[in-house]
Amino acid sequence: MTARSLFLKIFLWFWLANTLVIAALALVVWIYPFAEARRPGRFDLLHELQVRGAIAVLESKGREAFEQHAAELEMATGFRTYWLDEKGHELRNQVVPASVLQAAKDYGVEALHDRRRIDLGPPHPIAIPLTDSKGQTYLAMAEPSGPGPEPYFKQLVSSRVFLLWVVAGVLTAGFGCYALARYLTSPVWQLQRAAQRLGAGDLTARVDERLAARGDEIGELGREFNRMAQRVDTLFTSQKRLLRDVSHELRSPLARLYLALGIASRDADPRATAALERVGREAEQINELIGQLLVLARLEGAGTQSDQIPVDLHQLVMDVAADADFEAESQQRHVRVLRCDPCEVLGTPQLLHSAIENVVRNAVCYTAVGSEVEVTLTVEKNGAAHSACITVRDHGSGVPAEALEKIFQPFYRVSDARERDSGGSGLGLAITERAVRLHHGDVLASNAAGGGLLIRIELPCA
Repeated sequence: MTARSLFLKIFLWFWLANTLVIAALALVVWIYPFAEARRPGRFDLLHELQVRGAIAVLESKGREAFEQHAAELEMATGFRTYWLDEKGHELRNQVVPASVLQAAKDYGVEALHDRRRIDLGPPHPIAIPLTDSKGQTYLAMAEPSGPGPEPYFKQLVSSRVFLLWVVAGVLTAGFGCYALARYLTSPVWQLQRAAQRLGAGDLTARVDERLAARGDEIGELGREFNRMAQRVDTLFTSQKRLLRDVSHELRSPLARLYLALGIASRDADPRATAALERVGREAEQINELIGQLLVLARLEGAGTQSDQIPVDLHQLVMDVAADADFEAESQQRHVRVLRCDPCEVLGTPQLLHSAIENVVRNAVCYTAVGSEVEVTLTVEKNGAAHSACITVRDHGSGVPAEALEKIFQPFYRVSDARERDSGGSGLGLAITERAVRLHHGDVLASNAAGGGLLIRIELPCA
């Protein structure tokens, strides 16, 4: 998976966003105990007024109502309150902690006459001086009833549990982002695999029905891909059927042409003999072309070869080179085998013979007069597997770079005049490419250093 992968981009960006959110929350928790202005549990002005109201309840409704009011105040504020008179007696007869008594002593008589809330900050209690309508003075002491949130958070952020929570949050976000990224990119992968299969020649390639059944844009894209693939399959099948049918239909009039030519040659005037021989040669070329078309149609329609047997590729290459050299001598050209390693491949002997022969004969047509077509067969190791590599090089003018991949297309011609001179139909290399692909091999054309065309055929060894 590369750094430019859509899955990796989605995963990393979502994970980064979640990690930043977790980090921000952790930072808030970290600084929470130290934000003095936002510290929870402090007595605010409303609570202070309620404390002062408690003395009014004591004066007007009695001690029982006062004690109930004080209890409700403690529940509302989360603070424990103590009520001391001038003599230091607690109005509700509670046991006053030593810390509260010491704080009351520290505040002293001045606190009773200050008439303002005195807050020395934790851990000191808050002192609120109070006076009733008769001039009786009291001191209300308030302190948290429990440890409060501040010590809890301070203890939390200083423990390993806090770090574990942060790590667990980041990992959980990572798993969630991974699932989300996979959900978003999985349809794209399916489309990519289907497109690769279609590009490799598998016209039955379609995206999964579950993907095509989705109601979003991805589902619409999958349905459009399936419709496109179906259309391509239909057109290609029609083309192959037309090619096969036309080739078969041409055989019948060609047979009648041969019959008429034979009768005419038998009874013809000697002056017409040359013309009839020319007609025979043209008919022979038509017959050869029809044969190549039928072979090509058969190869296009074949998915796999079920009748494969071990083929001695060494002997096959030597036989093709010998036959081609015998025919090339009349054109002042030669075919020479530079190297031929012994090896076997699984395949159909006739197809392999035709594939190699078409390349060698094509090289003989275009190599310069007086030059040689060079053929090699080597065995190359690719990991644990071995491949048979056949190279055929001529010493002609080569092929333009933009045409190197097109020469394996049916009826493609680099130069119409050049093809007519050689008598080629543009089907030989197309048959070679289909036959090699049918044997799970590969064929590649390139211009050789020093001039000429180099064609390399690679087949898996048996």
